Amino acid sequence: MSFVHTHASGRFDRSADSLEKALDNYVHHEQSSLLTLTEVSESPRAHTLPEQGWAVVQSEQRGRKADCAIMFDTAIWELLKKDFVLVVQGNGKILPVWAVFAILKHKPTGKVVVTSVAHMPRSVEGSTGFSAKEPARAKASVTGSQNWRRQANSFYRDYNADAILLAADWNLNIKKPWVRRYFDKTAPGYDVNWTGRLPKRGTLGRRIIDLALLRGLKVLSRRLLAHNSSSDHTAYREVLEFRGRQPKQSLLQ
Repeated sequence: MSFVHTHASGRFDRSADSLEKALDNYVHHEQSSLLTLTEVSESPRAHTLPEQGWAVVQSEQRGRKADCAIMFDTAIWELLKKDFVLVVQGNGKILPVWAVFAILKHKPTGKVVVTSVAHMPRSVEGSTGFSAKEPARAKASVTGSQNWRRQANSFYRDYNADAILLAADWNLNIKKPWVRRYFDKTAPGYDVNWTGRLPKRGTLGRRIIDLALLRGLKVLSRRLLAHNSSSDHTAYREVLEFRGRQPKQSLLQ
């Protein structure tokens, strides 16, 4: 059994109307049942998120805690738990990063997915490794990713879940070999959703910086959508299928 997930990294200063049109496309034309979104905390944009028959998981506090949101079709998914976890503290120069979590039960199969979205620190990518010009940001990116996965793994065990989906604007281009090696080394038990031959265009210009770490899920198909005015990023759509559940002990704490 499969489902459609669309990830759309946003742009805080774009209009609420443009976001509404984009959401209508993701929900109705692309037939998504699960959306992960970033940069939707500004009040006019946040107020456009509810769609008929859909639920929204987003902090009621504005600002960075509400930067990201998860939307899901209530005919397909049941919310078991929601949470908002601070994975990067922030220090004035570096913005705090909150991961939004939704523990979702897939009604057609009964399978449980730990779903989460975050917006990781910017200006961290170098040509062959993390930027030497921004060591504090680079450290925050690495530590934040570790904190995020640790919390996801904990929910996976606690809810006897079948899968994990961690989607983000990582600000790291998966087209670069060092970035793929970084995820392979630091995220054991997870697969990066962008594999095989990658498109020439990306999610931001030609860079693919919006991606997901997956566990217990297989990508059946994936494509970039047409660019729209709701963001400087381009959304992607993927069809995901459940794999067999993997043992808990293969996850790091």
